Amino acid sequence: MRILLGFVVLAMSLYAAEERGRKEFGSVNDGYTIAQVAIGNDRWSMEFVVVSLGETTRAFTLIFYDGLGDLMNVPMVGLGERSDWADNVPPGGVRTMNTTNQGPLRQGYATLDANAESFALYAVLTSVEPSGSSPPSGLLYLECGA
Repeated sequence: MRILLGFVVLAMSLYAAEERGRKEFGSVNDGYTIAQVAIGNDRWSMEFVVVSLGETTRAFTLIFYDGLGDLMNVPMVGLGERSDWADNVPPGGVRTMNTTNQGPLRQGYATLDANAESFALYAVLTSVEPSGSSPPSGLLYLECGA
């Protein structure tokens, strides 16, 4: 049984930054950023939810980066290890992707490459204590979008 100890709603970063010649963070017209991604170490997992706010089917790509801005592979349930998650969302539709908590600890951020005015992006960060010890230690809720 998972215990929800608390949640924090964080405002999204909406600014552009240039680092090593490529765009690192989306602006309001280019996409959204989830500023903290933590996965692995048999403890941290995340769920990402993309909601279509548009009137037509829209494509999106969620791209994962490590703290240095390099692409970061994450273990996605049913998709294997990848540095991006791409899909299409019908009008008013929802797409979800979960990571596992397996493997080494991976920390970084994720950007949504899409028309930001057509999507809402949510991320749920869950921490579970290793088996045999105390119950789950918490949940962090991040929201980006309209």
